[in-house]
Amino acid sequence: MKKLLSLLVSIMTVFSIAIMPISAKEKVVIESQNYEELDRYIEVVNNEYVLNLPDNVYLENDDLVNVKKMLTESNNAIRENDLTINPNTKTAILSGVQTRAWGKNDIEFHWNFVRVYIDAGNLRIALTVGVGGLGGALAFLATSGWAAGAIGAATAALGIAANNVTDGIWFDYNYAFGVNNCGFQ
Repeated sequence: MKKLLSLLVSIMTVFSIAIMPISAKEKVVIESQNYEELDRYIEVVNNEYVLNLPDNVYLENDDLVNVKKMLTESNNAIRENDLTINPNTKTAILSGVQTRAWGKNDIEFHWNFVRVYIDAGNLRIALTVGVGGLGGALAFLATSGWAAGAIGAATAALGIAANNVTDGIWFDYNYAFGVNNCGFQ
């Protein structure tokens, strides 16, 4: 009887090990509005940002929808502005760099957000005339649809009005969540 019980336990152990999953799916937990947790899964393929999740990694549906929106918006902007993504830094820069005491004018496209630099002179123009008055690299902002609100949100967060602009600013615009980071140059 003892041998039979030992044989049964051995057989059950073998079967339970055989039917256990070898690996479980790992859920990526999103803790930041820019989804930095996914940076390691973003690749540059044919000058486009692509999400490449391994088979054992998954996202919640809402997060996946937001990520796809960010990728689509970034890839469209890069294509429309004829930019090239640097595969090492995973950024594309639309530069009209006029570095001077007031700051610089620059737009950096990342897979999940756009970082915009506006010098003090152009910031005054954007706040008094509107984004349609911007030229050079910042002309992209006039056609973006989101820029006026984003500039307004960043300047409000920094306490800037058209009559007290002394420095340039920068802000991050996330396609799914809007402005979520800003500062002075």
